[in-house]
This record gives sequence, C-alpha cells and structure tokens, in this order.
Amino acid sequence: MPAQIDENTQFVDSSGAPIVNGFIYIGDQNADPVLNPQAIFSDRALTVALANPQRTDSDGRSVNKIWRNLKIKRLMLL
Repeated sequence: MPAQIDENTQFVDSSGAPIVNGFIYIGDQNADPVLNPQAIFSDRALTVALANPQRTDSDGRSVNKIWRNLKIKRLMLL
C-alpha cells in the first residue's frame, strides 16, 4: 500500500516558521536522499511520476500530493 505526503502538510523549521520554497527529498532509510532519491508519484497507483525533490510553496506546503512506496522512509527538507 502506498503512503502519501499530503499537500496540506506544512513543513516548518526549528523555530516554527514555514520552510518557504524549500526542497523535499525522499529516499531510503539510512541513505542520503539527496544522493539516493527514490521514485515518487502524484497518484495512489504509483503510475504518474513526480520529480524528486519536490518544492514547498510560500506557506511551506508541498506543491503536489506525494505518493510513495511504503519501503521509502527517509525525508529531508532543504
């Protein structure tokens, strides 16, 4: 079963401020997701690929709903 990162999820920094125009990198656990990006998708069936990384908007939210294979466990925001 795929998992998702909802476009309503807001990403914030350690002070609680939104991460504006940030990058969302997704990869395997215990691996650098910047150097080892994994496939992400815009649909539950995992058929429409998205670029990895995805961007955050002016509110710190993902621009797209992100679907991924459950085995992918690492998320990094820059």
